[in-house]
Amino acid sequence: MIIRRIAVSDAAHYREFLRRIQQETNLVPVAVEETEWTVALWQLTIASILEQPQDQCWVATNDQQIIGAARLVSAPEPGLRHIGELSIAVVQDYWHQSIGTQLMTKLMDAVQQAAMPRRLELTVQARNTHAIALYRQFGFTVEAELTAGYQEPQLGWLPVLQMVQLINIG
Repeated sequence: MIIRRIAVSDAAHYREFLRRIQQETNLVPVAVEETEWTVALWQLTIASILEQPQDQCWVATNDQQIIGAARLVSAPEPGLRHIGELSIAVVQDYWHQSIGTQLMTKLMDAVQQAAMPRRLELTVQARNTHAIALYRQFGFTVEAELTAGYQEPQLGWLPVLQMVQLINIG
Protein backbone atom coordinates (compact mmCIF):
# COMPACT_ATOMS: atom_id res chain seq x y z
CA MET A 1 0.00 0.00 0.00
CA ILE A 2 1.19 3.49 -0.87
CA ILE A 3 -0.13 6.80 0.49
CA ARG A 4 0.47 9.79 -1.76
CA ARG A 5 -1.10 12.97 -3.08
CA ILE A 6 -3.72 12.37 -5.71
CA ALA A 7 -2.68 12.86 -9.35
CA VAL A 8 -4.77 13.97 -12.33
CA SER A 9 -4.17 10.51 -13.80
CA ASP A 10 -6.13 9.06 -10.82
CA ALA A 11 -9.43 10.55 -12.01
CA ALA A 12 -11.08 7.33 -13.23
CA HIS A 13 -9.87 5.36 -10.20
CA TYR A 14 -11.06 8.08 -7.82
CA ARG A 15 -14.54 8.07 -9.36
CA GLU A 16 -14.66 4.26 -8.99
CA PHE A 17 -13.50 4.60 -5.38
CA LEU A 18 -16.36 7.02 -4.63
CA ARG A 19 -18.85 4.68 -6.30
CA ARG A 20 -17.61 1.81 -4.16
CA ILE A 21 -17.84 3.86 -0.95
CA GLN A 22 -21.39 4.88 -1.90
CA GLN A 23 -22.38 1.22 -2.29
CA GLU A 24 -20.57 -0.14 0.77
CA THR A 25 -21.53 2.19 3.58
CA ASN A 26 -24.07 4.77 4.63
CA LEU A 27 -21.64 6.13 7.25
CA VAL A 28 -19.89 8.25 4.62
CA PRO A 29 -22.39 10.04 2.39
CA VAL A 30 -21.10 10.52 -1.16
CA ALA A 31 -22.78 13.06 -3.40
CA VAL A 32 -24.51 11.19 -6.22
CA GLU A 33 -23.39 13.90 -8.65
CA GLU A 34 -19.73 13.19 -7.93
CA THR A 35 -20.10 9.52 -8.81
CA GLU A 36 -21.70 10.51 -12.11
CA TRP A 37 -19.08 13.07 -13.13
CA THR A 38 -17.09 12.23 -16.23
CA VAL A 39 -13.43 11.34 -15.95
CA ALA A 40 -12.64 14.64 -17.69
CA LEU A 41 -14.52 16.58 -15.01
CA TRP A 42 -12.68 14.67 -12.29
CA GLN A 43 -9.39 15.48 -14.04
CA LEU A 44 -10.26 19.19 -13.91
CA THR A 45 -11.34 18.94 -10.27
CA ILE A 46 -8.16 17.15 -9.22
CA ALA A 47 -6.03 19.65 -11.16
CA SER A 48 -7.79 22.46 -9.31
CA ILE A 49 -7.11 20.82 -5.95
CA LEU A 50 -3.45 20.40 -6.83
CA GLU A 51 -3.15 24.09 -7.79
CA GLN A 52 -4.37 25.31 -4.39
CA PRO A 53 -1.83 24.85 -1.59
CA GLN A 54 -4.55 24.94 1.08
CA ASP A 55 -6.56 22.17 -0.64
CA GLN A 56 -5.41 18.59 -0.22
CA CYS A 57 -6.32 15.15 -1.43
CA TRP A 58 -4.32 12.12 -0.35
CA VAL A 59 -5.02 8.59 -1.51
CA ALA A 60 -4.08 5.14 -0.30
CA THR A 61 -3.49 2.81 -3.22
CA ASN A 62 -3.11 -0.92 -3.57
CA ASP A 63 -1.67 -1.46 -7.04
CA GLN A 64 -3.80 0.79 -9.28
CA GLN A 65 -6.85 0.70 -7.00
CA ILE A 66 -7.64 3.56 -4.64
CA ILE A 67 -8.64 2.05 -1.30
CA GLY A 68 -8.80 5.21 0.80
CA ALA A 69 -8.82 8.98 0.46
CA ALA A 70 -8.64 12.05 2.66
CA ARG A 71 -9.74 15.32 1.10
CA LEU A 72 -9.69 18.90 2.35
CA VAL A 73 -11.36 21.63 0.32
CA SER A 74 -11.26 25.27 1.32
CA ALA A 75 -13.98 27.81 0.84
CA PRO A 76 -13.26 30.13 -2.12
CA GLU A 77 -14.94 33.24 -0.67
CA PRO A 78 -12.48 35.85 0.71
CA GLY A 79 -13.89 35.90 4.25
CA LEU A 80 -14.10 32.12 4.42
CA ARG A 81 -10.79 31.01 2.87
CA HIS A 82 -9.46 30.08 6.28
CA ILE A 83 -12.06 27.26 6.51
CA GLY A 84 -11.45 23.82 5.07
CA GLU A 85 -13.93 20.96 4.96
CA LEU A 86 -12.42 17.54 5.56
CA SER A 87 -13.72 14.18 4.39
CA ILE A 88 -12.15 10.75 4.62
CA ALA A 89 -13.18 7.27 3.55
CA VAL A 90 -11.66 3.81 3.28
CA VAL A 91 -13.18 0.89 1.38
CA GLN A 92 -14.69 -1.68 3.70
CA ASP A 93 -12.18 -4.46 2.98
CA TYR A 94 -9.48 -2.24 4.51
CA TRP A 95 -11.28 -0.92 7.60
CA HIS A 96 -9.42 -1.14 10.93
CA GLN A 97 -5.97 -1.39 9.33
CA SER A 98 -4.78 2.14 10.27
CA ILE A 99 -5.23 3.45 6.73
CA GLY A 100 -7.43 6.30 7.97
CA THR A 101 -4.78 7.21 10.52
CA GLN A 102 -2.07 7.23 7.86
CA LEU A 103 -4.18 9.35 5.51
CA MET A 104 -5.00 11.81 8.29
CA THR A 105 -1.33 12.06 9.24
CA LYS A 106 -0.33 12.98 5.67
CA LEU A 107 -3.19 15.43 5.31
CA MET A 108 -2.55 17.14 8.65
CA ASP A 109 1.19 17.40 7.96
CA ALA A 110 0.42 19.07 4.63
CA VAL A 111 -1.99 21.51 6.30
CA GLN A 112 0.65 22.45 8.86
CA GLN A 113 3.18 23.11 6.08
CA ALA A 114 0.74 25.21 4.04
CA ALA A 115 -0.38 27.17 7.14
CA MET A 116 -3.87 27.20 5.67
CA PRO A 117 -6.67 26.58 6.22
CA ARG A 118 -6.80 27.52 9.89
CA ARG A 119 -10.23 26.08 10.71
CA LEU A 120 -10.81 22.46 9.74
CA GLU A 121 -14.40 21.25 9.81
CA LEU A 122 -16.08 17.92 9.31
CA THR A 123 -19.44 16.34 9.89
CA VAL A 124 -19.70 12.77 11.15
CA GLN A 125 -22.65 10.63 12.11
CA ALA A 126 -22.80 10.30 15.90
CA ARG A 127 -23.00 6.49 15.55
CA ASN A 128 -19.66 6.35 13.68
CA THR A 129 -17.59 5.89 16.82
CA HIS A 130 -14.44 4.69 15.02
CA ALA A 131 -14.31 7.84 12.89
CA ILE A 132 -14.98 10.07 15.90
CA ALA A 133 -12.12 8.43 17.79
CA LEU A 134 -9.83 8.98 14.80
CA TYR A 135 -10.75 12.67 14.58
CA ARG A 136 -10.26 13.15 18.32
CA GLN A 137 -6.84 11.54 18.01
CA PHE A 138 -5.92 14.36 15.61
CA GLY A 139 -7.21 17.12 17.89
CA PHE A 140 -10.74 17.61 16.58
CA THR A 141 -13.41 18.55 19.10
CA VAL A 142 -17.19 18.49 18.89
CA GLU A 143 -18.53 21.96 18.23
CA ALA A 144 -22.18 21.01 17.81
CA GLU A 145 -24.57 18.09 17.62
CA LEU A 146 -27.13 18.36 14.87
CA THR A 147 -30.37 16.57 15.63
CA ALA A 148 -31.79 14.92 12.53
CA GLY A 149 -28.59 15.68 10.64
CA TYR A 150 -28.77 12.59 8.44
CA GLN A 151 -31.70 10.51 7.24
CA GLU A 152 -31.22 6.78 6.87
CA PRO A 153 -34.21 5.05 5.21
CA GLN A 154 -34.13 2.04 7.57
CA LEU A 155 -33.26 3.95 10.75
CA GLY A 156 -34.91 7.34 10.30
CA TRP A 157 -33.32 10.60 11.38
CA LEU A 158 -29.86 10.32 12.92
CA PRO A 159 -27.76 12.88 14.80
CA VAL A 160 -24.48 14.11 13.37
CA LEU A 161 -21.58 15.86 15.05
CA GLN A 162 -19.92 18.97 13.71
CA MET A 163 -16.26 18.61 14.63
CA VAL A 164 -13.60 21.27 14.31
CA GLN A 165 -9.92 21.91 14.80
CA LEU A 166 -8.49 25.42 14.95
CA ILE A 167 -4.90 25.86 13.84
CA ASN A 168 -2.98 28.96 14.98
CA ILE A 169 -6.09 31.00 15.72
CA GLY A 170 -5.60 33.05 18.87
